[in-house]
Amino acid sequence: AALWHGARSAPHTEPDCDEPVSATSSALLQSRRQKRDLAEPFGLDLDLGSGSATFNRSGLAAHCRPQALHAQPSAYVANKLEVLKETTMSSKGSCSGISLVNFDTHTSSTTCCPVDSLSCGGCAKYASSKCEQCLGGFLLKDGKCTACISTVGWTNELGDTCDAIPAADCNDRPVNGLSSNQACCQCNGGEKSATPFTYPDTRFAVGAAVSLKPLPRTAERYSVDSGCGFAAHNLTIDGATGAITSTQNPTKPFTVECEVS
Repeated sequence: AALWHGARSAPHTEPDCDEPVSATSSALLQSRRQKRDLAEPFGLDLDLGSGSATFNRSGLAAHCRPQALHAQPSAYVANKLEVLKETTMSSKGSCSGISLVNFDTHTSSTTCCPVDSLSCGGCAKYASSKCEQCLGGFLLKDGKCTACISTVGWTNELGDTCDAIPAADCNDRPVNGLSSNQACCQCNGGEKSATPFTYPDTRFAVGAAVSLKPLPRTAERYSVDSGCGFAAHNLTIDGATGAITSTQNPTKPFTVECEVS
């Protein structure tokens, strides 16, 4: 299907037409005048700087002519302009670290976590130099998030699963061999695992310095497998931060694969 200068978000009918349509035209196009709002079905050139809206006539059929636009844009267009302005302004503030997005029921917010921080992994909201809210499947403790899964199938004496037990009701009473403090993540139990991390998939030009950092940083100690060939290519890893750097810029192409833990 042909588009009118861009995608349309909802189905619309044809614009106002004053001129008669030939008999060979589609039966759906009628010569009678139809009152339609032209703001939605056809493209609007939006100038975010001036806050103005200009109707784009290039997409109209030859037998149709648009209605005259009012000097003030409609409420629909004005709202779209405001949304676009806010989006543009927010995107100008770049994050030099890791962007964390926290999704609420109707809104979302973005915070920036420093690359070298140990609080970025599994975090949804970062503030005041610590993580304030974790993603689902992570347990927040001392400003850091740890991957955790509550014991599947476990219930307390009332038949409640871990998801239904508030942290205030955690206890040491065993049920089927486990207490809530042992079975549930919110009670500091459950099965914990290391937070995954990765290195950017980056290619460096011959002669350029190599510099890579783990994203996110999840530990205070890093090591490589015994078969790692970093030394043969003048590469080294910082055992405290996990940063990989070159001690001497490479003079020829090479590929190296190592396991960092």
